[in-house]
Amino acid sequence: MIKRHPVIAVTGLSFEALIASGPGVIALCSSDRHQLDIAISIEISRGCRGIVSFGIAGGLCPNLAPGACVVARSIITPQQRFATDDVWSRHLLRSIPGAVHADIAGGHVLISDPAAKRSLGDAAGAVAVDMESSLSAARGGSAQCPVRRSPRFS
Repeated sequence: MIKRHPVIAVTGLSFEALIASGPGVIALCSSDRHQLDIAISIEISRGCRGIVSFGIAGGLCPNLAPGACVVARSIITPQQRFATDDVWSRHLLRSIPGAVHADIAGGHVLISDPAAKRSLGDAAGAVAVDMESSLSAARGGSAQCPVRRSPRFS
């Protein structure tokens, strides 16, 4: 029997982890970035096919409808731009009708002020922001593990 490594789904909320869970998926969930970072590192060391950051994001683009699904083209932080896996992206875009392929900003704190969201969207060129993508991308990139940021529902 061939054993395939799982996909790691990284979430910040427990209901997101429940949605992402399934056969071949290890869902990690924590609102504590340090704790989540450790959990991601442990699971990567056990072997994985890739990392998916999954859940709700804050919309940054006024043209993006609430509830839109965003498949990340890249994850942008103030220090770095992380490319996502092209093969996974194409598959998700084919599988999710109406999904938007665009950049997502990785943040460390919740941004609720509309002016601050607009400013971040303009500065980063991103359509959405979330708090798990940048952590997933940094860990996955350092381990040469494919990273996919999606779907994000703004």
